[in-house]
Amino acid sequence: MIESMLLFAGITTIFQRFLPQTKQTELSEQSFMVHMQKDSRSVIKTIIKLVITSYQVIIIIIFAVILSNTLLLPVYLLQISFPGFFAVLFAAGLGLLGLFYTRQYVHVSQAQHSRSGIVSGMSFLGFRILKNTLFILSILCIVIGALIGIAFMANFNVNLLENSGILMKPGAL
Repeated sequence: MIESMLLFAGITTIFQRFLPQTKQTELSEQSFMVHMQKDSRSVIKTIIKLVITSYQVIIIIIFAVILSNTLLLPVYLLQISFPGFFAVLFAAGLGLLGLFYTRQYVHVSQAQHSRSGIVSGMSFLGFRILKNTLFILSILCIVIGALIGIAFMANFNVNLLENSGILMKPGAL
C-alpha cells in the first residue's frame, strides 16, 4: 500500500514536470502548430526537468526501500510467525474501523439536520460494505471473464493452426 502511494507520487511528479501547463487564454492566442517549432531553450529546460524529476523519483524509491525493509518486511515476518495474534488484531481493527465509520456517518447525518441516530450510521456502513463487496465481485468477474476469453482464443488459435497444418499436432504426453 505504501509502495503504491509512493509510486503514485512519483508518477504524478513526472506528469507535472513534463505535461504542458498552459492556461486557456494562452491556448487561444497560440497557433495549433506552435509545438512543431524548434526552440533550443525548451530542449535545455526539458533536460533540466528530466534530471530534477529523476532525482525526485530516486529519492522516493530510496525511501520506499528503506520503509519496506525496516517496517513492512519485519511486520510481515511477525504475521507469518504469529498468525493467531494478527487475526485477533485484524478483527479488532475491522471492528474499530466499523465504529469509526458509524460515528462519522452519524455526524454527517446530524450536520444535515437529520433526526436519525446510530441506526442511520449503521445503515450507511452496511450500504458502504455492500457497495464495496459488489464492486470487488464485479471486478473479479470481469478479470475471470477476460482470462477465460484469452484462454478460449488461444485454444481456438492453436486448433486453427494445427488443422491448417502450420503447427504439428503433439504426440501423446
